Amino acid sequence: MVTRPQVKRHTNVPAPTLVDYITRETEWGNFAYTLMTEVPGRPLSEVAHSLSDDELETIGLQLRGYVEELRAIPNPHSNQVCSASGGSIHCPQFTLSWDIPAYVDVAAFYAWLRIMVGEYWECCMKGKLEPVFAKFAGPTVFTHGDLADRNIMIRNGKISGLIDWETAAWMPVYWEYYTSLSDNFRHTAPFSTIIKGALKEHYADAARAIGLAGAAIRGIDPCKKY
Repeated sequence: MVTRPQVKRHTNVPAPTLVDYITRETEWGNFAYTLMTEVPGRPLSEVAHSLSDDELETIGLQLRGYVEELRAIPNPHSNQVCSASGGSIHCPQFTLSWDIPAYVDVAAFYAWLRIMVGEYWECCMKGKLEPVFAKFAGPTVFTHGDLADRNIMIRNGKISGLIDWETAAWMPVYWEYYTSLSDNFRHTAPFSTIIKGALKEHYADAARAIGLAGAAIRGIDPCKKY
């Protein structure tokens, strides 16, 4: 777990501090636990509908600033596409139960995507993904990877912390938008407003194409999804 030191060293983003990391062997397998400091406030998912329009705007602007700070964190690893620790990337919105492999650059990541969508590449995915590949060829930026309303803590109408950093990674610049608004999860209208204000570049086309690729990887026919 190296995410928090990186965030603390390079940004002013409020996040929990790692206290301890414990592994335990059981008859069902090995389990790891992280002990972290508590972040004050309540999840945005619990308070969104009680916030005023001005508070929603403030939170969106706060989050925009935090995202820009995260994107400026330098990547110390040889792989351009990788987790905070330099390895594979946990992204349940994309692959559900297994990780995206780390890759030396974005081109290698895209080559993997071509292979993984398999039979759907020629019939419906090529036309959707090739424009994304051409437009977002690199470099990658540091992303939280799961800016869901359950992971944004609110106190007194402002962000008091961002939690759940296990999905943090260096990914193409549209990745934060895709993971935040993935249609695999339900979102409130206030949350969508906040995210679209925070991520001022609305990567809707790229996010939809990548979402279809993820569907194909999970065994869902992307040609029938939309």
